[in-house]
This record gives sequence, C-alpha cells and structure tokens, in this order.
Amino acid sequence: RRVAKDTSTPCVDLFTPTVALFQKPQQPLTINGIHLNAAGDKAVGQVAAEALFGPAPQNPRIDLAALHAAVNEKNTQF
Repeated sequence: RRVAKDTSTPCVDLFTPTVALFQKPQQPLTINGIHLNAAGDKAVGQVAAEALFGPAPQNPRIDLAALHAAVNEKNTQF
C-alpha cells in the first residue's frame, strides 16, 4: 500500500474481501484448495473489478452479440 501510494498506483486488497468468500462458498471456488476454478475466477474478478471501477451498473446496456463478434474478429487478427 505504501508503494502504491508513493507511486500514485491503484492498490487492490484482494485478501480481505475474499476471506469471506472462501469461508462460506456457495460452490467450490478452487480445483484443489489453492488454484481458482471458473467460479473462483468470477468471484475474485468481481471483487477486483469493483475495487478498481466501483459497483457494476444495475442495468448495463451491452449488445452481447456484437461484443462476442468483436472478440471473435480480434481473435482471428491476432
């Protein structure tokens, strides 16, 4: 935190908010007690995204089909 403050770099505390996630998970969050599975990736990703960008909008207006097409196009380019 000190280094982040000294360098004006964002710092996200993932430990504190994920302790509760791992104490009473609704479903397994790891494949072996240490490495995250898809549910763990999603849960920790949501914690990180909210810490960096604030709460997610309640009713996002996202054209998922257009987003999917753009990602697929990008994948063919690179």
